[in-house]
Amino acid sequence: MRIIATVLTILTILAFFTYQSPAQETIRIGLMITTEANERFDNIVFGTDQRATLGLDTELGERDYPGWPWNSLHAFVVVVDPQTNEEYYSYKNFKPFPEDTNKFYAEYGLTVNPYIGENITVTWGILPAAIDSAYFTKPYPTGDLFSINMKENKSYTYNYMDYGKPTKTLFKVWFSRDINNIDEATGANGTISLYPNPAADVLTLRNIRDKSRYTIYNILGEVAKQGLLGQKISQINIQNFQAGYYYIKIADNYGNQLNRSFLKK
Repeated sequence: MRIIATVLTILTILAFFTYQSPAQETIRIGLMITTEANERFDNIVFGTDQRATLGLDTELGERDYPGWPWNSLHAFVVVVDPQTNEEYYSYKNFKPFPEDTNKFYAEYGLTVNPYIGENITVTWGILPAAIDSAYFTKPYPTGDLFSINMKENKSYTYNYMDYGKPTKTLFKVWFSRDINNIDEATGANGTISLYPNPAADVLTLRNIRDKSRYTIYNILGEVAKQGLLGQKISQINIQNFQAGYYYIKIADNYGNQLNRSFLKK
């Protein structure tokens, strides 16, 4: 029997963070999963939301799907109801950021069935400042079989089968409110800022140095637009963008940076 090795790549993990008040904090981490067999699965999203509970939040898109087997590439985040201790297979899992603390730790269980093959490669992007640290792990009764620092590494390959069943892995994430570069960044020329957010047609940026470069990514990590900003107050046309979350990175030649998410209405 020929075994076809399947490589799964989570191309990008993007986190979206709006910091206005604790009641408005939202972080979204989206995963895209692909295989060498030309399969693609990009429904997985997890993070924080002040509307969330520790159970299944159907109003946020969390719902219980049938488990295995599936006849194609599939993945779930595992939602555990603390009151009933029941597990739910969902594409989304959001948790509330406690209002009485500036630090918050959360675990998100992930299980994947590539359908063909054994090896999985997980690749992620640069984590934002709203995440202090994060580890991709494989729990085991005697200790983690692997624990990968996601800020120091960008990928990891492992075997997806565990005694004939899809392996369960964990994302262990430490969130923080102690951030300085989400809404704005301070430089020698003043404070770089972006508004409005959400935006419908145009993003406005203030205190931009000449020849600053920007790149806008969608939730899958694909470049939606990029270019140079040449004025102290600059505008970027996003009228043709599809509605949804995006991530913008701006850098000038003096070391000033702005890393910010925004919502296209």
